[in-house]
Amino acid sequence: MKDSVLIYSRPTWREWWWRVAAEAFDKFHLVGLSEFKNKHDICLMDYFYNYWEKSTKITDNSILPVEDVRLRCRLLRNLPKETSLKMITCAWAAINAVLEEVKPKYVLSITVDAYIVDLLARACHGHGIRFIGISNCPITGYVLISERGEHNIIREPEKDEIAKVLDLLLTDDYKPKYLIGNKPYSVFGHVKRNIIYRVKELVCLIKRRNDYFNYHLMVLPYSADKKHMFGYRDIKYFNNDCLEGWGSNDLPKLYIPLHFFPEATVSYWTKTTSLIDYENVLINVAKILSEFFSIAIKEHPAAIGTRSGVFYKRLQELKNIILVHPDYNSQHLIKKCDAVLTWTGTVGLEAALRGKKVIVLGDPYYYIKDYFIKISDVRELQEFDLNAFQIRDTHISHHIIKHVLSGTIEGAFCQAGYMSDKNAALLGRGLRNFVHDLY
Repeated sequence: MKDSVLIYSRPTWREWWWRVAAEAFDKFHLVGLSEFKNKHDICLMDYFYNYWEKSTKITDNSILPVEDVRLRCRLLRNLPKETSLKMITCAWAAINAVLEEVKPKYVLSITVDAYIVDLLARACHGHGIRFIGISNCPITGYVLISERGEHNIIREPEKDEIAKVLDLLLTDDYKPKYLIGNKPYSVFGHVKRNIIYRVKELVCLIKRRNDYFNYHLMVLPYSADKKHMFGYRDIKYFNNDCLEGWGSNDLPKLYIPLHFFPEATVSYWTKTTSLIDYENVLINVAKILSEFFSIAIKEHPAAIGTRSGVFYKRLQELKNIILVHPDYNSQHLIKKCDAVLTWTGTVGLEAALRGKKVIVLGDPYYYIKDYFIKISDVRELQEFDLNAFQIRDTHISHHIIKHVLSGTIEGAFCQAGYMSDKNAALLGRGLRNFVHDLY
């Protein structure tokens, strides 16, 4: 009898994902898992509602850190605590029931990005099942093998490959393929996205009548794509003219690119849950570091209209802070600055490759001790000394790219044009080689 592989998927890329899995696990029996009904998949919500009706409870909280699960999920932390804890309990029971039924050797999934996938990964550990998480990668044509943003060494990249990727990333106009489609900010684009959001909201409300606790139908009001109709006016807080005076006070220049939030790269790629309160932590960080730096803060191009203008006003009230227009070229800011601060963002990788000092508050896949400044607690910044940090290796860029590539395979996920048969075959073969090495 063939070993089984459980394939977690979502409707928008389910068919393509299945082609990847069929290529990767050609000698295994494939079983689909989804929160939505599909003739090819096990519907997790059928199990969920069964346990909901039974008012299932977790008898041993040491098995599952429910508060950690709750705080990391953008949906659960915004719901009444009693409701969110019951949802965790029932989803946990449902997932374990599926794993007991299927008994898979592997689970193939996207990287952890919500409480359902978080519980799936944790349950796999409890059952001794290998969880294989696939994440987007800033390097075009690659994916990261990672459960929740951590780095995993899965291969030894060749010297020619390292050199080729390094040349690519050091190109001044390089952008990851998932950013290529981003258009400059416009009022028309903002209104259009707002209308699309409202239509999605209506559709989800209708669908929830028969699937009330489905994560994907509940989470929309707390998603990073939520636009406030008049949020376009917040663009007034940003300009590029202020860059002419950036650093005129002789303080070193620090560049802080804002994260698109809420997002997995903050919620699940940081070990400390206190860092998930992104806006308030960012304000605190900027307040502390404005004593030592002249700080340029650039908004994520897709985030205008999703945050409150109060957040930008609070930043403007701090000394030595300038707010840069979201359409300004990030590479130009990297060239102008002395250091970069990010949770886990790609700009941290790009800046390090250019010899800049990089402070990370999260736990990004590209982090290497002695090459980055790792801050685990914001209070550490109160005694921060940038001059005390010295990079001891003159080949830092080469080492960083080698490190990143060692945790990747060829193929693409959520990059422009990734849903092709060619890419499915390429990614599938890479996964097959990786799985073969696990035997």
